[in-house]
Amino acid sequence: MLGCGGDGCGHTVLGPESGTLASINYPQTSPNSTVCEWEIRVKPGQRVQLKFGDFDIDDSDSCHSSYLRVHNGIGPTRTEIGKYCGFGFQMDGLITSKRNEVTVQFMSGTHTSGRGFLAAYSTTDKSDLITCLDNASHFSEPEFNKYCPAGCVIPFADISGTIPHGYRDSSSLCMAGVHAGVVSNTLGGQINVVISKGIPYYEGSLANNVTSKVGPLSPSLFTFKTSGCYGTLGMESGVISDSQITASSVLEWSDQTGQVNIWKPENARLKRVGPPWAAFISDEHQWLQIDLNKEKRVTGIITTGSTLAEYYYYISAYRILYSDDAQKWTVYREPGMDKDKVTDTPTRGDAILDLMVTSASELINDVKIGGSLGCSDHALVEFTVLRDMGQARSRVRTLNFRKANFQLFKELVSRTPWEMVLRDRGGEQSWQVFKDAFHKAQELSVPRCRKSGKEGKRPAWLSRDLLVKVKSKRELRRQWKQGQVTWEEYRDAAHLCRVGVRMVKAQLELNLARDAKNNKKGFYRYINQKRKVKESVPPLMNKNGDLVSTDEEKAEVLNNFLLRSSLATALLTPPESMDNMLQTRGVKPLPL
Repeated sequence: MLGCGGDGCGHTVLGPESGTLASINYPQTSPNSTVCEWEIRVKPGQRVQLKFGDFDIDDSDSCHSSYLRVHNGIGPTRTEIGKYCGFGFQMDGLITSKRNEVTVQFMSGTHTSGRGFLAAYSTTDKSDLITCLDNASHFSEPEFNKYCPAGCVIPFADISGTIPHGYRDSSSLCMAGVHAGVVSNTLGGQINVVISKGIPYYEGSLANNVTSKVGPLSPSLFTFKTSGCYGTLGMESGVISDSQITASSVLEWSDQTGQVNIWKPENARLKRVGPPWAAFISDEHQWLQIDLNKEKRVTGIITTGSTLAEYYYYISAYRILYSDDAQKWTVYREPGMDKDKVTDTPTRGDAILDLMVTSASELINDVKIGGSLGCSDHALVEFTVLRDMGQARSRVRTLNFRKANFQLFKELVSRTPWEMVLRDRGGEQSWQVFKDAFHKAQELSVPRCRKSGKEGKRPAWLSRDLLVKVKSKRELRRQWKQGQVTWEEYRDAAHLCRVGVRMVKAQLELNLARDAKNNKKGFYRYINQKRKVKESVPPLMNKNGDLVSTDEEKAEVLNNFLLRSSLATALLTPPESMDNMLQTRGVKPLPL
């Protein structure tokens, strides 16, 4: 493997023995005036074979400006194997090199259509090479072996199903193999496929950074036949016992009722009801250890955060270590890599988005996925954000400090050995550790309540009986639109409902008016609810003749006006009246 260069490179993964390459924006129309060149190298003594999964390049000018060219070798001494173009071009067999080096050149001229191409390569000893676009329906044998190239986790292919229940026959064979853990996306590998009768429903799941979608009934499905590696190890089913699972620390506390809550390591299982495992301290030194009793091959790991809505806990990143004696541990690394494999937020590698968008359902629509940006792992994504123009109701949950258990909060914070935890840490890192511990203690000791606004409250005049009539009117309207009831029936129900609303509103206002002196608060609350616009002071003119609109400026104008009015009143008051006023207030006037 070497690399690629140019502005016309799409999805590209070049492995040591196999790989996948595609034109930019595939499977959409490739842009005009772009070029890409891939240089592929395998071990000395081996040769390269190239197989096209899809080929759709404009041939209106006889391969003059848009074409794909394959060369033996790399650099100035390379020799041409062939030059290809055409819409829906079907190539029989494989393109085979004479050396261990190959150059693939893609040129896109001026055109209005054409998807470009997607191809796979491998060494010539892989005679059963397929591409990432092949699925089970392309093969008629009930059982067959194929070789999947590296790089088949592609954003424009889908799979449905799980292992061991099986995958829908329309799923990409190689992408399903990565999901099942039988092949590596960075290296590729051999798959042994078994075809059987389809099932009515295919579940979806996330495994090995590949998302399997829910799928409907299909005539057939496929599974993978492996040597000594099939199904799960027993964490979910319970085959792995509780005593085989240990952890560095355990989160536990007592609630207001005295009940002890323990987030035990043996609860670190999928689909387990109740609190899962959680570490007492949030840092990179926590671990979960599983004793498998004997050497086993692990091809995939599925994790999930807390399923309890009130506790938003999850693991942000983790590494995998393995050992034969639980004493000497080795960190897992991908083949050919010199760095530890760290699984973290999926925003690189085979992920689609660098920006993870979390929203309500049906907020994002029309997602279109293009090719990669050059040779990078970034993909082009276009989507539409739908905006709801209606009035939204707040469903924010806020902290309820009235029911907080501050004693529990104090105990949880004081349990952490801060001197040891914050030792040899910088200021920013220490603050992050303290903040995580603070928030965790807060979630455990301070309950939450729904923050409601005025929109969610029932009007004071709406009684239960009237609410039943309103709902009945709405139901009749729906039935009338569907032709189930006549217009007269709906009209009579709407009239009765309207009369009922007017009567109860009038009676409520009459009661409030009669009792206004004894229930001023209720009276003015109802009046204020009827106002659609809050009262405000309009712009005022200052002494310079300019209009002022800010609250500070208007307050200054009003203060000056009231001060001048008071002085004017004092100057216009006769001395006799002023003396009487001062004497009334207990002030003796001075003699003039």
